[in-house]
Amino acid sequence: MVMNRLKISQFGRTIHDRWQEEMLPRYRRLSPREQRLLIFTAIALPVLLFVYGVWLPVMDKVHSLEKVLPTLQGELREAQVLADRLQKGGHKAIGKHNALAMVEQAAKASDVRQYITRIKPQPSLGGGQKLLIRIHQAPYPNLVKFMGLLAKDGVDLGRTKLLAGDKAGVLDVDMIVEGE
Repeated sequence: MVMNRLKISQFGRTIHDRWQEEMLPRYRRLSPREQRLLIFTAIALPVLLFVYGVWLPVMDKVHSLEKVLPTLQGELREAQVLADRLQKGGHKAIGKHNALAMVEQAAKASDVRQYITRIKPQPSLGGGQKLLIRIHQAPYPNLVKFMGLLAKDGVDLGRTKLLAGDKAGVLDVDMIVEGE
């Protein structure tokens, strides 16, 4: 600890001594115009580095986030409405043979059909029709519409797993839907 203080004080003295011995005589040999230019540069350079290196990149990020925020708030409202619909009407009974038809119809109406990679029947203990649906890289608004249509038609969205896609605004979905 004492050694560190000694090194710091020696370092400070070294800088001060070098300033007195080398830099100050050079500075004094400059013309008054050159001295003012050097002082201006010594002040302006750190300010410019701060503005262009810190302030502007931060402000660019803030502005880009401000542009995205309304979209995300809209998506949140849609998700809340969908969650309310699912809680209120997601367990209505539908015919045993038309769960697949309801899924196909909702997928086509919401433009999600092209993103569905798998529809596989699952064993069901209750005797109803249970389907595993895998959706790959589908746009979020289309998925919200698809799930809303299924809930409206009374399809039970038992388990739904949403995963972030490769780019913003798309999702991968694994869901098990059930019709009684």
